[in-house]
Amino acid sequence: MVLSGGSASWHNSDSCQTLQSFGTVLCLTSSRVGYAVVNRLIDQGANVHAKQQYQHQPSSTFQSEMQIPWDVTALHVSSMYWNTEAVQALLDRGGRAIKEELSCGDSNGRLPLHWAAAGPGSFECWLSDVQVSNRIISALKLLCYGSDVDAGDHQGETATMLRFLLDNGADAHMIDAIDQTVLHKMAAHCLAGDPIDTAMMDDLVSHGAKINQQDKDGNTALHLIARNLRQVQAAGFLISRGADVSLTIGNGNTALHECLRMRIILHRQTSNGSVHPTSANRRRALDEMVTVLLGVGGDAMMDQPNFAGETPRQLQSKKLAMWEKWEVAIARKQ
Repeated sequence: MVLSGGSASWHNSDSCQTLQSFGTVLCLTSSRVGYAVVNRLIDQGANVHAKQQYQHQPSSTFQSEMQIPWDVTALHVSSMYWNTEAVQALLDRGGRAIKEELSCGDSNGRLPLHWAAAGPGSFECWLSDVQVSNRIISALKLLCYGSDVDAGDHQGETATMLRFLLDNGADAHMIDAIDQTVLHKMAAHCLAGDPIDTAMMDDLVSHGAKINQQDKDGNTALHLIARNLRQVQAAGFLISRGADVSLTIGNGNTALHECLRMRIILHRQTSNGSVHPTSANRRRALDEMVTVLLGVGGDAMMDQPNFAGETPRQLQSKKLAMWEKWEVAIARKQ
């Protein structure tokens, strides 16, 4: 394919993966260009409906989950980058068939709506939360009216932009192939990020999300939240809305075990580089999370063994001893 001042050419691909190219000009440029450029490419012969393989960015949510997708259209790509001008141009110029593509998935069963909900990855998200949110919602508004907001991909995962999709009829308690809800996903994908906005959790719970839903490993959202010491407020919110601190996963661990066994505070990735927690941050966050989890279950939970005979009190002693060794080793290097 060539993009020049005169013309654009493309591959009219078969739906078989081996015969599909790795992106037409229209597909590759639709992530960034505006309405006029998309129109120009179509005027010069670009096929709006051409399907191709697509290599995701390293930071994309989709990058590690599945094989390289095929049957990807320019509408998928422009949706993933929340490029509403390109999406609008494709909808305007695609004829009746483009409306059908809103409900047609790629080789993994993902609609343009799924691609928009996943987004391009963290490298695209140095914008402010307000800017990112406005771009996402604008893209979803264009895509929702021709899509099933509860449609799942081949793994049963749906698109979620919380309040917007919930207000447009999305099922807050829909589960995926491993019995996880949006609350699970929110908890699992926050390890290196900022504290979760509990207003988003409240939206989900208010629309029917079940807080004590256990996935196939027995994890509730609280088990996953407890592994991230930055999420004390989110843990407290779940408990205030009925999260059961006594539920255990396959190895007999409660959320308290998970808090003391699994995690420290991971460093945060920001546009200015990594931000590393101090020793005082770690210890304070651990104390706060333990206090929140014991607030309902009481101190007796500290001596509740898992199937390996480990109690939270024992795990706490091991963790503090490990941190002390780290701190001594770091001090010696300085």
